[in-house]
Amino acid sequence: MRGRPVAHALVSLVLASGALPVLAALDTVRAAPSAAAAQSPDDFRDATTVDLLSRGARPRDRLRLASAAGSTSVGTMRQDVATKQTVSGLEQPTTPITVTADLRTTVTSVDRDGVRTIAFVYQNANLPELNGVGGSYVVTDRGFTSNAKFTYPPGTDTATQDALQQLESQLATLSTPFPFAAVGVGARWKVTQPPAADGVTSTQTVVYKIVERDDNHIVLRSKLRETAPTQTLDAAELPADATATLVALEGGGAGDLDLDLNQVLPTTSTVLARVEQSIVVEQGTQRLQIAQTVTTNVSISRTPSGA
Repeated sequence: MRGRPVAHALVSLVLASGALPVLAALDTVRAAPSAAAAQSPDDFRDATTVDLLSRGARPRDRLRLASAAGSTSVGTMRQDVATKQTVSGLEQPTTPITVTADLRTTVTSVDRDGVRTIAFVYQNANLPELNGVGGSYVVTDRGFTSNAKFTYPPGTDTATQDALQQLESQLATLSTPFPFAAVGVGARWKVTQPPAADGVTSTQTVVYKIVERDDNHIVLRSKLRETAPTQTLDAAELPADATATLVALEGGGAGDLDLDLNQVLPTTSTVLARVEQSIVVEQGTQRLQIAQTVTTNVSISRTPSGA
């Protein structure tokens, strides 16, 4: 399906802000995509939790987004993906993937509670299907997102549109959820999310630490972990009498994030992660054991002018 590589590429790009990279899709079944970032427990009724582990040194201040209505940020994004896959012990040929694109974001409005509506569009991508893909989402001043919507350039095929529909929740990763309390250098907090994507439920945790702060300039370090219990996968692309089971999934990684609270996109961000999963596909007396390891390196660099 033409839309599948486009979907994987776009998910990868939006994850550059620091969340766990998406798992590569298998050719035969839909593997579990990486979790979407936190929704606000108060405003958006999501089960995500933000637990403050340490308030850090004094002086302390609350972390709050401060981008103004009309402000624009442009980031150059890159992802390198290396996949290793075996089917019943036989290694399958794979090709490393590199995706690049510019992401332009504009704050179209800010309400009295500090909730921002953000418009976005992908440009200058090395995948032509990504160019002109855009939409909007909303984000609170604590970095919780919701209401992601996509728009497509004229002529975008149905397969690509269907693939992109699965990515609306991934836009949440463009923001980092902040704790409610005032914090200082050395502060640590944990974001825990129990998302479900394509019917697959997993748990993702991201622990953030402030390593530097100067007013609205923040430098964060993150450690990532994602796990999923054994469960049945969406086997819509398999024959009617076939089943697919996720036996194990575990991933982890680390990232560095340089933020300006006055901007939508980070100044710089890098995330290196590795995800391993095992899937069993059964049809009658036939049984395939699929093992996959995906290593992903994602980076973003905001242009100084934002133009």
